[in-house]
Amino acid sequence: MRKSSNTPPLAIELILDILDLVARDEFRTNGKPTSLLKCATVCRTWAPLTQALLFRTVTLETFRQSLHFFSAVSAHTAKASFLRESVRSLEILVSDEEDGQVITQFAFANVLKLCPNVTDLRLFYFCLRPLDWNTLDILRSVPGPISLSVRCAQYPSPLWDLLTIWPAIQHLEVVSWEAPTINTTKVPNGTWAPYEVRWLDESDSGEDSLPHLLRPGSLRILQLFENPFRRVLRRPYADTRAYLRSLRLRGITDQVASSLANCTTLEEFTYLKVPSAEVLDALSPGLEHLQFQNGTNKHASIRPVLDYVRNRATRLRVVTYNSCGTTLDSEFRELADVCRKRGIELKCFADNAPIEEKEPLICPAKFPRPVPIGRRRLVVINDKTFSPASAGPSSSSHPHPPP
Repeated sequence: MRKSSNTPPLAIELILDILDLVARDEFRTNGKPTSLLKCATVCRTWAPLTQALLFRTVTLETFRQSLHFFSAVSAHTAKASFLRESVRSLEILVSDEEDGQVITQFAFANVLKLCPNVTDLRLFYFCLRPLDWNTLDILRSVPGPISLSVRCAQYPSPLWDLLTIWPAIQHLEVVSWEAPTINTTKVPNGTWAPYEVRWLDESDSGEDSLPHLLRPGSLRILQLFENPFRRVLRRPYADTRAYLRSLRLRGITDQVASSLANCTTLEEFTYLKVPSAEVLDALSPGLEHLQFQNGTNKHASIRPVLDYVRNRATRLRVVTYNSCGTTLDSEFRELADVCRKRGIELKCFADNAPIEEKEPLICPAKFPRPVPIGRRRLVVINDKTFSPASAGPSSSSHPHPPP
């Protein structure tokens, strides 16, 4: 017979903290809850705690998956209620193909209605028609999420509809865009006041739509691709620029670079190239995080960055260098040495961050926001060696997933 232990059990709060660390670490390293699933079978005490963490982030891509989810959370039981209230982040693919294998608009609305605490919604919208009235009626009864990510490819975007019924959304990400059809609702009214807009569409179809998404006085984080940013950096967006804390651009001409000087409160600047001296000279003196990347095939000189970090970046705390190339490069070593002497944290990666990097959509106290680096090719730097290594826990970086 097994003897009982005299060791007192751990407090529930402590167990939850430990399991939460496991969940966050798995999100950071591989995005799969392998260890967390095993923890769910340890004992009765651990099971509900682990299940809450497993249901914190839900991904539904097929009708079959949605049925399994419905069966778990729709029953009139305490456990089902506990699980559906645990959902904080929902990623869902919606389509109108009539093959019985996809999640329809109506099913999507009912899934969201079941989960009253969803704060982060990532919607893959592959419907040939706008949201129908029945779907909109259900969504109007749902507490709106804080952050919304929409991908609609060549399909009519539901963006205006969603922003009209959920005007309190603070973080908006548009991954791909097709102009709304005449059947959709009008652009959102004056109550729409986002903290963050990430416009990741690479076409110029958003040129006329983007102005409706920017609100001077509320917007703090702006990420843009391609053509629309040229208008944002010029009038009539002067009021918008004056409030920005973070600006992420794919590229900018030296002629337009001087407009960056109007971003007087900028704390973070992310650039998908090696920034020129003209771009760096125009940045706010209060900048704390600079992120840039080099070419994957042909490396450009980072001399402008070296001069900026050494001589003009008075408040810089963090430099992130993507596609940093060989660690034997003299400029790479010089950058590491300058950052070390100035007490600036240098994060180097041999690859580029994915465009749709799942950065937690939060209002940060400081930049950069924590992001999962487990699938990135981190370059380890210390006083004696410069060697590529697979990403793992870092003493200088503690990324966490969204709550």
